[in-house]
Parts: sequence; C-alpha cells; structure tokens
Amino acid sequence: MFVLAPPVTQAAELAAGATLEPFPIWGDEESIAITEASRTDLGERRASSETIATTPHASAEDLLRLVPGLLVSRHGAEGKGRQFFLRGFDAVHGADVELTVDGIPWNEPSNIHGQGYLDLGTVIPEVVTGLVAERGSFRLDQGPFATAGSIRFELGIAPERRGTRLDYEIGSTNRHRVLLSAATRQGSSFFVAEGLRDDGFGTNRATRRVATIGRAALIDVSGHRLVLTGGGHVARFGEPGTLPLAHFENRGAGFYDSLSPDTDGLSARGFLGLRWTRTPASARDAATSALVYLQARRLRLEENFTGFLLDAERGDRVAQAHDFVATGLRLADERPLIKDGVARLITGLDLGLDSIEQHEDRIDASHTAFARNRALDARLFTAGAHAGLSWQAAGVLGIDAGLRLAAFGFQSLGPDGAARSDFVPLVVSPRTTVTFFALPELSLIAAYGNGVRPPEARAAVGAATPGATPAEAVGEARASVSTDLEAGLRWRPDSTWELGVGGFAIYLSREQIFDHLSATTLERGATRRAGLELDVGFRPTRWLELRLDATAVDARFSASGEPVPGAPPIFASFEAHVNDLHGISGGLRAFALGPRPLAHGARAAALVSIDAMARYRRSFWEVSLAIDNVLGSQLREGEFNYASHFDRGVPRSALPRLHFAAGPPRIFRIGIGITH
Repeated sequence: MFVLAPPVTQAAELAAGATLEPFPIWGDEESIAITEASRTDLGERRASSETIATTPHASAEDLLRLVPGLLVSRHGAEGKGRQFFLRGFDAVHGADVELTVDGIPWNEPSNIHGQGYLDLGTVIPEVVTGLVAERGSFRLDQGPFATAGSIRFELGIAPERRGTRLDYEIGSTNRHRVLLSAATRQGSSFFVAEGLRDDGFGTNRATRRVATIGRAALIDVSGHRLVLTGGGHVARFGEPGTLPLAHFENRGAGFYDSLSPDTDGLSARGFLGLRWTRTPASARDAATSALVYLQARRLRLEENFTGFLLDAERGDRVAQAHDFVATGLRLADERPLIKDGVARLITGLDLGLDSIEQHEDRIDASHTAFARNRALDARLFTAGAHAGLSWQAAGVLGIDAGLRLAAFGFQSLGPDGAARSDFVPLVVSPRTTVTFFALPELSLIAAYGNGVRPPEARAAVGAATPGATPAEAVGEARASVSTDLEAGLRWRPDSTWELGVGGFAIYLSREQIFDHLSATTLERGATRRAGLELDVGFRPTRWLELRLDATAVDARFSASGEPVPGAPPIFASFEAHVNDLHGISGGLRAFALGPRPLAHGARAAALVSIDAMARYRRSFWEVSLAIDNVLGSQLREGEFNYASHFDRGVPRSALPRLHFAAGPPRIFRIGIGITH
C-alpha cells in the first residue's frame, strides 16, 4: 500500500543532513540501492536504475508496470497510447493518472482521442533512471489528472552505460532497433538516438519510429544547477482496432487478426525543458527549483470501432487530428521555519498554456473525408498553487497539512474569428497526512486529500465551433473532484523485509466513460471506491530482490450501486530482480487479473501473464534475451462490450457484444551492446 507522508520524511532526511531537490535528478549522480529504491519514504514507490534495467520492457510504457496495482493495456501497435487501470479507475488513456517527465507535465488536456492522453514515444527507456509512483492524491505537488495517482519519470544515463555506446536488438516480430548514445563519464550530459522497425504481431500492428533525447548541464557549481533537456520523436503505426469475440470463436478469424487492416496512426512530439535547482547543504537551507518548458505535438489516427453499424454504405471509419503547443512554468520551494529543520514551509506554483487545434472527420474506404463530426480551435489555461507545513514532533509524530488551488480557463475561436471564453470555478483541495512512528520499524499513517480532473475544452467552449460535439455530451465545464481517504501501516523489521498493508476509499464527483458508438468520453454520475492493498518486499542478498503487490477494490456508481465498467476488482503482480551476479542480471514480472465488469452487464475474462529477461555483461560488451508472454497465452488484454456490425452479409443489430484487443503472443528479443 502507498501510505503518504512525503514532507515528513523529507524533513527527517534534511534533519539528518541529507540533500534534496524539489524535482530530483537520479541515476547520473547516484545509484540508489534497490531496497531504498522500493520506498525511501512512506508515500512513494521508487524504482532505481538497477530495477528498471532488470525489468522486462520493450518501450517506456512497459516500465509503468513497475507501479503496483497499475494495469497497462494496449489497443494497437507500439506507438499508440496505452489504456490505464489503477485503484478501481479505468483511466482510459490517462484521464486519472498524472505523469511527468523530468518535471514536465506529459498528459495532454482535451486530446481528441481522450482526456489526459499519454504518449511516451519520445521517452527512450534506456534514458529512464528513476521512476516514482504515488497512488491517491495526498501530496501538495500532485496536479491535474492525479485522481488515481501520479507517476514521475526521471531521466539520465546509468553509470554502466556512460561513454559512447551502440546497441542493436532483433526480435521475432521482425523487430530491428538501433540505439546510439553518448554520455559524459562524470556529470549528467548525454545524447541518445533511436531507430525502430517492428512488424508487430498479427495484422496491422507494424511500427516505425525515430527518437532522440538529450541533456546538457549548463551550470553545476556550489549547489546551483542549470540543465537543458530536450528531445523528440516521429512514429507511424498500425491501428488494428478491436475484434468481435464471435468472429474469433465462430467465424474463423485468427486471434491476432484485424477487421480494420488499413487504418493507421502518426505521432510526433518535440520538447524542451530548462530547469534550475538549488540544493540545500543542510536542514537550515532552502531547496528551490524552477522549470520552464515548451512542447509541440501532432497526432493523427484512423480507426473503425463499429464497422458498418452507423453507415451501412460508407462505414464508420473516422480520422482524428490533434495538434497542440504547450508552454509552462513550475516553481517549488521548501524551507525551514526553525533552525533544526523539523518544521518546514512547502510552497509551489504551476502555470500552463496549451493551444490546440483538433477535428474528427468521417472517412470512406478510400480515406476521403465526407463529413465532419467535430472540430475545435482553443486555448487552455491551467494554474495551480500550493502551500503547506511539514512538522515532525520529537521523531514520533509527523503532520503534513496544506492546500492546493487549481483554476482552469478556456477560450475558443470560431470560424468568424470570434472568441468565446469560459472559466471553471476555483478548486480548493485540502491535503493532510498524519504519521505516527510507533516503533523504529513500524509506522502508522492516515491521509486525506482531493484530486482534480479538469473538464474537456469541448465541454467549456466547443459550441463556438459549428459541428463540435455538444457540451452536454462531455459534461458541463466543471472539474471532477475526488475525495481520497487512506489508512495503513508500514513495517520494516530489518534491512531485508518490508510490509505495507492498508485500505482506501475514494469518492469521485463525476465519472468518465468512453463510448465506442459516439467515440467520445461521456460524463456520468458520482462513483465510490473502497479497496485494500498489500505489498511485500524481500531482499535476502545484495543481488536479489523479490516483491509482491496485490489490490482488491470495489468500484460502483453511488446512486445505482452498479459496478463501474472496466475497473478491475482484483489485481496482483510479482517481480524478481537479479543484479550483477558475476556479470549476470535479469528480471521476471508476472501479473494476475481477475474478471472485471464491462458495460451492459458483461464481464471480461481473467488474465495471467509472465515476462522475463536476462543479460550478461563482460568488460565493454553485453548480450541480452527478453521474452514477452513466456506462457504463450492468448491474452485478451483489452475487452469491451458494445454494438458493432462488420459482417455486411447479416442484418445489423444494436445489441452489444464482446470485443477484444489482443495482447502479444510469445515474443523473443535478442540484443547486443558495446560501450567505449
């Protein structure tokens, strides 16, 4: 379980003489021990560069599986954003999971394909040296979309990969991946470039991608640090859509076939971030950080979820286009109120401005547009501020209390150039955590907080554009607010064991459900969630770490008591990491997912999957082997229940039926790396 009191722990670390940064940079400066990386304070699960390197992964999205309780599901080829499930939330493509990359907000507000859309194509996995995950909304610095939790990627180059390095990977899906990197032996400057070609598994799942990412340390002296980070990627990928279960069971379709063999997507992003930090030398000093960033984004998707259900002649294909430019500023400060640093003032400010253009067209078999479903040209303004106190009394009681304020503004431009504006009422989010250190090895924690999901721009100002989705389809221009409660304990009897157990309850004012017929996200009524969490970590030796996580949650609509579609009631995962045992490293990850409710009373099948990898390093070279889906199971990784009509030889029906998106079969990847 994640039991949250981060500021208390920071105060304790500072009192002991440690140094902290509001936006820490890991991997370049230090190699975090795996035991410490699992949870250096009560509110976070941290994964070090060692844990990340021994986790089976083909992309940055796969690293998210290190987050306990998080189910990551793919809808198509590598290149399209994944679907996320956490704490009883079907977060779709990111609506309820906040993600930052080196402090830069990565969720895409009001993306045409889904609120909070997450695309990690720019994030080359070898550059991720730290991952921090927090479930719930209890930290003051958690911003929009953190209704279920937050994830932070920290960038750098692990010590063993520094210098000049060339990697080549080949896979059983005709995968060819080349990676070239250069990093200073000391310091944090690096540059990495990636080229990928992968035909994927089954029909219409090919991916082509090029990506670069780099950092230059401009100033690093006397605790002051200025770094410039930037990168970008361009990817083309297939968009196979879903397959009706009846076509596989009764009509001869292959498990990995697609009824949309010629739909595809394009994704591109470029970003820059300039960050200054002042690191405190002792508990008497302030820790300060300032970050300015700029992003540009392009997304193109063609897909057909429903076949010929809505249009019997031309079909139901749609083409979505989304472009945005985003800029922002983030400030954070933590300073002592008294000399010993056990009481500290924490403040922060976040400002963001997004300029978006989007439209969705209906297209025929020749990919020609014949009607426009919706369009929007809008500006989105986001402001957040927080202030709070962190106090630790006599080393046995920690109290963290504060407020976070959030405001959202929207402006759209109509075809005549006329502007329409709307502002969301100010959202005030109190967040409080109380920690009782009952024994040196035992902590008891209780927490309360509010998370905020901003409204979509189409709800606020969409009516200003002819053809836009009506505001009532996506809800009024009001933020969805979650109320989170959590209580539990963390026990560390010695340096080899840790145990966390507890319960949580979440009330969400307005649920979001994706509707495949209208291809839009619909607002529904209030929901409630109640759950239990367990995590166990065991590190018997320096080179071996084992971890088990389990979550049970009941998610229901408050008024009717009906289950929330898509929310997994039972999810468990197991990890094993072996690090540098006579040059051998490796990892295994297994997960089990219980049956989950779907729309219209249907249920999805249970899933069990295992991924594994092994690496051998000697001197300046290394070889690796990775296996996805070791069991070779037919994984219905995504399941949905809605009406469709793909077989034009039978009468159309509006009755819903099961559809699935296939997970990968057994896939092998072999890599070789040479470092100079």
